[in-house]
Amino acid sequence: MQLKRSTLQDIPAIMTIIDDAKELLASLHIDQWQNGYPNAEQVENDIKNNESYVVVNDDNIVMATSMFTFKKEPTYKEVIDGNWLVDEDKVYGVIHRMAIKKSLEN
Repeated sequence: MQLKRSTLQDIPAIMTIIDDAKELLASLHIDQWQNGYPNAEQVENDIKNNESYVVVNDDNIVMATSMFTFKKEPTYKEVIDGNWLVDEDKVYGVIHRMAIKKSLEN
């Protein structure tokens, strides 16, 4: 397996994984990812910003996807209950849109 930056050609495989994750979340009555997000446009934007990654197997099949950035996360400034663990002045990484392929077989 290998972790690599996503390319525009990876979008269909990424969206299949994300759509399967949306279906699983809905079946568990979890409302995350149920209103059209994430979508192909968001994934394309992540790729253009060099923030989209995929894990591929030895046959170069996309098995997992995520977005990773060192950019500040605006929502972390508005934690409702408690405090965010990292000082906003420090560098930190953020992972979003992480999902793993429904079946690990090709």
